[in-house]
Amino acid sequence: MRPAILNPLFTPVTDLPGIGPKSAKLIERVAGTHVWDLMRAQPSRMQQRTKIKEPTALYEDQLVTLPLFVLQHFVPRSPKAPYRVNCMAGETPVSLVFFNAKGSWLQGQLPVREERVVSGKLARFNNNWQITHPDYMVPVEEADSIPAVEPIYPLTQGLTTRVWNKALDAALDLVPTLPEWDDPTLKAQQNWPDWAPSLQALHFRGASADSLRNQAIRRLAYDELLAQQLSLMIVRERGRRRGGNALVGDGSLADRVRAALPFTLTDSQDSAIDAVRSDMGRAQRMMRLIMGDVGSGKTMVAL
Repeated sequence: MRPAILNPLFTPVTDLPGIGPKSAKLIERVAGTHVWDLMRAQPSRMQQRTKIKEPTALYEDQLVTLPLFVLQHFVPRSPKAPYRVNCMAGETPVSLVFFNAKGSWLQGQLPVREERVVSGKLARFNNNWQITHPDYMVPVEEADSIPAVEPIYPLTQGLTTRVWNKALDAALDLVPTLPEWDDPTLKAQQNWPDWAPSLQALHFRGASADSLRNQAIRRLAYDELLAQQLSLMIVRERGRRRGGNALVGDGSLADRVRAALPFTLTDSQDSAIDAVRSDMGRAQRMMRLIMGDVGSGKTMVAL
């Protein structure tokens, strides 16, 4: 039975704040239905946002973060035309371009004659600088909320990085503080971080995430293998408790098989046969796997 402290990790993603049914379906398509599924999804790559004061050719087609002074909104006459917001970055004009955007929302996000910090891909169109659909638009006092390094996940159409990160941040806030279960000597030897910081580092969150991430991935992989083996051990133990039928023969059939063979069984085969016979002779359910190279005589042991 799952400990109650872990229950928040196995709630539906729809329980996360700000995640409605539409976003939840997209998240479920990428990761799964539960909060824990979301936390187990790994980023495929990283992207870096460079802080600049003004656009230059050096930063063309790159992700940049820069302060902009909003000058004017140009509302399109046709719904197919782009909505443009003219701004200034220092002495350089920069246009923010939006398609299928709500003008009232943009006017609230980008008030005229106020400064905003904007982040997105810097491009040049008709020899003019522009950023199409910026990833971030925040007041100057919230500039630190724009990440300099950002993990990118293999998402699906309709699911933006911003919505994904919002859900992931909410999920990581649910991670409980648990007692350490890994062997202390092994953990110290491998320089593994604790479980909760490992989850944070997996997604490039938390202090020293970059330096901890390799060890965090190894630690989480070890935890997964350990949990799998412990689960199998519990299943086997429950099977043993239920009991089984002891099968003990007089060995006459085995002797006839050995006598008919044109060769003598190896010591390893004899050892495996003795182990299986010992298990079969007990009043407990057995589970034993015969392993060996091709041609090593596994079929003869089974016979």
